[in-house]
Amino acid sequence: GAVPEVLWDECFMIKHYAGDILYAVRDFIPKSKDALPNHLSEVLRGSTRDRLKQLFSSDDVNTKLTVGEKFVQQLKELVKTLESGENRFVRCIKSNPASAARRVDRVLVLDQLVKGGVVAALEMRKMGLPDR
Repeated sequence: GAVPEVLWDECFMIKHYAGDILYAVRDFIPKSKDALPNHLSEVLRGSTRDRLKQLFSSDDVNTKLTVGEKFVQQLKELVKTLESGENRFVRCIKSNPASAARRVDRVLVLDQLVKGGVVAALEMRKMGLPDR
């Protein structure tokens, strides 16, 4: 198929330990206009897992946010949290190749921590060197 034209001012890149990932923001929200049906929201609010209950709390029932709008809202909340306190370090780590719950592949996790620079940053901090 044809490769769509990429407008660089509509893109951002995330440098991941496994390589660079380019994201295009054109139509990002319109493509995500898939509001969760009420019955699914109710099921998720009734979950035994606190995090799911929080994500689908009854506060959001009347706002009818789309998944994309909810994502943007959650990103803004994350930025606010990170900016409100001391410096924090956020790094996504894949715990196992199958993405299975409650399974940790220690070799895979350590490899990601080393290649992502986390181990080096911790060693620098341990020596008392500035990490910024």
